[in-house]
Amino acid sequence: MSRSAIRLLKLAVLGCWLASPAVVAAAPGARGGDTLEASLARLARQHRGAAVSTLAISPGGRPVPLLTIAPSVDPGVDIASAVLVVADPLGTTPLATEAALALATRLLDGGATGRAAAVTWLIVPQLDPDGAARLHGDPALDDGRNATAVDDDADGAADEDGPDDLDGDGAIAAMLLADPDGEWLLPPEGTPAVPRRADPARGERGLYRLLAEGRDDDGDLAWNEDPPGGVIPGRNFPHGFQHWQPAHGPWAASCPETRALLAFAFAHPEIAMVLVLGEANTLLQVPASADLPDPLLRKHTLPRGLARETGLDPLAQYGVDDLVALLRVALHRPQLDADDVLGMLDLGPATAPDSRDLPWWRAVAADYARGLAAAGLGAPRVAPPVSGPGSAQEWAYYQFGVPAFALDFWTPPLPVPAPADSSAALPDSTAPPAPAPDPALEALSRFAAAHPASGLWRPWREVALPQDRRALVGGPAPGALRTPPAAMTDSLLSRQVPLLMDLAGWLPRLAGVTLEAVSRGGEVWEVTARVHNDGPLPYPTAQGRRARRPEPVVVTLEGAEVLEGLARQTADQVPAMGSAAVRWLVRAPRGRTLAVRAAAPGFGAATATLQPATGGRR
Repeated sequence: MSRSAIRLLKLAVLGCWLASPAVVAAAPGARGGDTLEASLARLARQHRGAAVSTLAISPGGRPVPLLTIAPSVDPGVDIASAVLVVADPLGTTPLATEAALALATRLLDGGATGRAAAVTWLIVPQLDPDGAARLHGDPALDDGRNATAVDDDADGAADEDGPDDLDGDGAIAAMLLADPDGEWLLPPEGTPAVPRRADPARGERGLYRLLAEGRDDDGDLAWNEDPPGGVIPGRNFPHGFQHWQPAHGPWAASCPETRALLAFAFAHPEIAMVLVLGEANTLLQVPASADLPDPLLRKHTLPRGLARETGLDPLAQYGVDDLVALLRVALHRPQLDADDVLGMLDLGPATAPDSRDLPWWRAVAADYARGLAAAGLGAPRVAPPVSGPGSAQEWAYYQFGVPAFALDFWTPPLPVPAPADSSAALPDSTAPPAPAPDPALEALSRFAAAHPASGLWRPWREVALPQDRRALVGGPAPGALRTPPAAMTDSLLSRQVPLLMDLAGWLPRLAGVTLEAVSRGGEVWEVTARVHNDGPLPYPTAQGRRARRPEPVVVTLEGAEVLEGLARQTADQVPAMGSAAVRWLVRAPRGRTLAVRAAAPGFGAATATLQPATGGRR
């Protein structure tokens, strides 16, 4: 099946479908039937370390709640680092909301140890309440859009042609519309049957068009092209935002939900890590692009404005190191570095992690995979989708500049391959491969057949349409690729929530400052301060340094006259399990106490003192 065919099938089957009530109700988890607001209020009532507030109000008038959990142990610094957890940004993953609640419950019940107990947890359990409400509506709509009215088909009317519940079962599924010019078939073999494209090379003729369940409500010969709502908050973040795409919004951060989260994050510089709970998983699939050369290693032409300002040739190609040397002179900026230069070039939004960050990212991913295997969850399963444009996790890593990971909690298991039969005849290598449906949907169909009470797959049924047209409605329940049977939910979350808490152990941490003073004669001293990081990640990351966010470590010296250097300096990056040095030449009388303080909101703070002795080294 071609890539475009798979994309069409998933869009029609998953992106625009309404959820089967059996699937929507499959993840009550820790809520026990309570509303989300009631569950959060109960946690705040029962635990002194928890507080609930409202981050935003959705276009549909629904609150976007925020749960703040204070450290359960003394973090030993002025400001505790924080982990921001954003769940269900697409409005289609109720299991992510349940995971956020399970995480909060475990943290408040004393389940956190180590760094997880020493950081502040900022948990947004449902960023897209309008989309979640559609998923639980009647009929239930699984498309994640909020309640913003949008004229998707640009015909001057908004929301006039959405899906229709043709069979009256309270859920809209996929529709195979009989059409002699259609491209799709419904194979008779297999239960449940998964649609696939016809293969003319094998003499096959398509019988159906694949659509979302519904009618042509506005009579324009198109089906469901202008559904109710809206914008998906999880597609409305700035990094890689795509204009003129349905459900992405007219501009980045146009959604009140997205805009409020961005404002909150920038108002809390102590946030040192972001976890996005939803469909993607960037620890199972580390985002890397082998076909894009590292910008640090390739040559670049200068934007015309910069070439004009510096007098450099706009048509010439320069290596980054050459540009650093040339631009330091041309712009009179002796401290200019490679990350500054890359920021001046027209490179567009980054699409792969900084190559300097990939070693630690892969180490985190390997540790996470070991944790899944130890929890009995290492068996092969359907690969989660990659992060889409305008996603929260890409904004958090590329623009907010902190380690950011997307995590999911379930997809259907892949069948165990049968052992090879050495006596079987070899297939004809010259024949084209037999057409097959999307492997993810085929895996789901097999899983649903083994769990018939799950409601993950609905049998195809014929429905009547105007003008005597014939159609079949059925297939996988919307959300089925993301939502397990109810009986599996608690077990899945209880084994994976500890892995979320373990991620806090990867945070960088300012472990202290050491000082030494070397006499340079008389009352003059060369003072060196070393800022130590005992975390397995650098502060900031390479991408954070390139984005100039988060704030660098500020190192200040008091108690001496500074002769060379500045009393207030910065350590641009402190390596993992290492240190960064800051130096001064100072004048201080013998016995004078010098004090050096190092601090960064998402890293920590520490102070050290020293009384230099004449001719000595301390």
